[in-house]
Amino acid sequence: MKNYKYILLDADNTLFDFNKAEKESIKQTFEEYNIDCDDNLSNLYHEVNDKYWKKLERKEITKAELATMRFKEIFDLYYFDIEPLSFNNRYKHNLGKQSYLLPDALELVKYLHSLNKKLIIASNGSSTIQHSRVNNSEIKNYIDAVYTSEEAGYTKPSKEFFDKMFAEFSLTKADTILIGDSLTADIKGGYKYNIDTIFYSPNNIKNDMPTYTVTSLLDIKNIIK
Repeated sequence: MKNYKYILLDADNTLFDFNKAEKESIKQTFEEYNIDCDDNLSNLYHEVNDKYWKKLERKEITKAELATMRFKEIFDLYYFDIEPLSFNNRYKHNLGKQSYLLPDALELVKYLHSLNKKLIIASNGSSTIQHSRVNNSEIKNYIDAVYTSEEAGYTKPSKEFFDKMFAEFSLTKADTILIGDSLTADIKGGYKYNIDTIFYSPNNIKNDMPTYTVTSLLDIKNIIK
């Protein structure tokens, strides 16, 4: 068992309940435009948003394109006369106020902090949103830094994202482990960068890339001691 010094933590659906935050934020934003956001519309946004984030991870679109394309697709389908970028900015503002933690996330972060590990959130999310959500949450006093794709200029799983982050915080590969819920962004990125990874998979998805797989965040206590 390695004595890791640096713990890289994904934010959404690893520490934070992003699905809940997303649903509430999209509903609130549509209501600000006097549109009732029922489950069909909310679920459609979730599917469309996920599709465009996958495109971003594959470098098929830019972050700026993602911001407008995900909403334009929905607005065209529903014939909503709304300017996508303005809607996106309101949505981001609302999302930044949501800081719902997953069960056991606070306990895990407190535990890792008690071991004198350096905890860095490594996220593809918006810099403003992620800093706001961390600062509004119970984990804020245990997180040493928040680093996002906007600050790096690259997204996970690219090598450039990790190059910039490792240089920024003077990290060493042998002393670093990454914890995340996404095989395509977190685990693939860590695997290709040759650092150890913990795949948080509540559904126990099997894959050869992660160094470890856990179904509960508290199982990580058995790995990092």
